[in-house]
Amino acid sequence: MSMIINTLENSGDGLSKKTAYYVISIAHEYELITILGFDFGGQQSLIEHYDYLKLSENDQQISGLYFYVSPCQKLLSGMFE
Repeated sequence: MSMIINTLENSGDGLSKKTAYYVISIAHEYELITILGFDFGGQQSLIEHYDYLKLSENDQQISGLYFYVSPCQKLLSGMFE
């Protein structure tokens, strides 16, 4: 599990679409938020191939994080064809 988390953390910083975290599972988004010391703010938006998860108020004043979810979307669409 630590290798997965390390890979996720090194894939970007999540502050923009350009530097979004690259995830292969939607669950990784929420796990990474917790590991980084944030709380989910209750709002999620799908913007093109990116999930934007709003964060609860935090000391770093980061309002939300971007996650590149194209691999997840491809997997899910293949399951329903």
